[in-house]
Amino acid sequence: MKNRKDSLMNCLTRFALSLLLMFALILMTPILPTSIGETASRQAQTGDAAITPPKGLYCSCPPTSTRSHSVLPEVAAKDFVDGILIRIGWSDLEPVEGSPTWTLLDNELELARQAGKKVTLAVVNGPAAPAWLTTKGAKMFSYTFRGGATALPVPWDEIYLSAWTSFVARLGARYQNNANITLVHITHSTSNGFEMQLPFSPIDQQAWQQIGYTEQRLIDSWKTVVDAFASAFPASPLDVEVHPVLGSDLVAQGVVTYGQAQWGTRFGVFAGWWSQKNAASVYPGMFRLIQAAATQSFSAIQMVASHTQTPDDFGDGGIFKAAELALDTGVQYQEVWNSDILNSALEPLMREINNAAPVPSVPPALVAVQILKKGKPVDYLVAGAKAKRYQITLTGSGFNANSKVLLNSTEVQASLVSASQMSAKLLPGRVPAPGMMTVEVRNGGLSSSTLTIEIRNE
Repeated sequence: MKNRKDSLMNCLTRFALSLLLMFALILMTPILPTSIGETASRQAQTGDAAITPPKGLYCSCPPTSTRSHSVLPEVAAKDFVDGILIRIGWSDLEPVEGSPTWTLLDNELELARQAGKKVTLAVVNGPAAPAWLTTKGAKMFSYTFRGGATALPVPWDEIYLSAWTSFVARLGARYQNNANITLVHITHSTSNGFEMQLPFSPIDQQAWQQIGYTEQRLIDSWKTVVDAFASAFPASPLDVEVHPVLGSDLVAQGVVTYGQAQWGTRFGVFAGWWSQKNAASVYPGMFRLIQAAATQSFSAIQMVASHTQTPDDFGDGGIFKAAELALDTGVQYQEVWNSDILNSALEPLMREINNAAPVPSVPPALVAVQILKKGKPVDYLVAGAKAKRYQITLTGSGFNANSKVLLNSTEVQASLVSASQMSAKLLPGRVPAPGMMTVEVRNGGLSSSTLTIEIRNE
């Protein structure tokens, strides 16, 4: 009996020792780090539901540097401005390798916080990369930028990629929990360090081929950068600016496809070239990416120029048609130049873009109409004449990008000149029979008073 008890105790002791040994081995087994790609796939499936896509009107203000601010007091004072784009050069943040200096960015973020404005963050790369990369051995690509000689790190160079992704990790460690940052623009080594394109003059294109450029090589480098930003800012919406690269749409298409598959709905598409002219005829492939992203995740745009300074850069209709196209495409985030934000004639449009301060529900006011024949004022239309010879100028107030012009209760082709002026064309064909033609402006269901213009026989 005693031997049987001793045997049972020995068995229990051995079993207990085995359990202890097993737990010890588990505790001693190293936990392997999850790769960026594995983290990405998991978060694309589970992590993006709580992330709010960026919305509203943001200022494309000057870059942050030792000489300028992005947060301009006169812009921040506008109640229709939701936020500010803060652009700052990599070399200003990391002048010494591995020792970032955050003071400039900290101060600018604090200015935005005090003003009650949200922030989109972009660190400019390319020609703004720090000089120590060359000393470290990174390969550089020399080119001419804005009339001067400069250089950018070769995008697929391993020394550069290691340095850039290490910096992005430090950037995220410091700012990922800043609730004021609502969007992060993903940047890489490109022509201007902000948009996707590379230097593409004939000389540049030949030089790229000589150093081993392939579209896949560039796409792979973008994948590394996208994953670095997404891991550094795990709770933020991210986007990538899209441009043709060396005349091809394939790089942008490949990067967007990867980003959306890997990071889900928190990965958006950004157009820094936005205008109706560019969307229709210069970058139609990029416009299709914007259209698709607006339904799959989110799209963001930056106006191509200042309407106040160079309205012809937009095409017919200026910034009004550009904003209308963005809204019709489903773009809810628009960056507008500070000179346009400060232009009082554009304020109705700015308020329309701004989701938090919509245009008041008041009808447009039509005060006067002027008939132009081949650009010269006339007093009446001639019955039976070719309609294309005439143009109607409407003066009033409360006009916006969605205003419609109706002649004899029929909508006609019209363009917005300003909040107080529109231009309209007659219906194609011939001018109707003698009589009076009614003219009115309509904003949605709200109509102006009706004016008339006379039609006579010659």
